[in-house]
Amino acid sequence: MENYIEEFASRDPNIQKAVDLKQAHTERVCDAILDIGRHEGLSNDDLALAEIAALLHDIGRFEQYRKYKTFSDVRWENHGEKKDPTQE
Repeated sequence: MENYIEEFASRDPNIQKAVDLKQAHTERVCDAILDIGRHEGLSNDDLALAEIAALLHDIGRFEQYRKYKTFSDVRWENHGEKKDPTQE
C-alpha cells in the first residue's frame, strides 16, 4: 500500500497534504479495525482479512483526488463505484 500511495506523492504542497490526509485516515481505520477485531475475539486469519479490507476501503480516493482534486463524491464521481472501462 505504501508503494501505491507513493505513486500519488507530489511536490505541490496542497496535493501532498491531501495524499497525507487520506493515508493517515487509512492508517487510523486499520488501527480501529484491529482493535475492534481483537475485542471481538477474531482469529489471526480473520484479523488479517479485516486489516486488508480496512487498508483497501478507500483505495479509489487517491485516483479520485489525482483526477478531480477533490474527495467529494457529490462534486464528481463516486470513488467506490465500479467503472466500465469501455466508457472511458
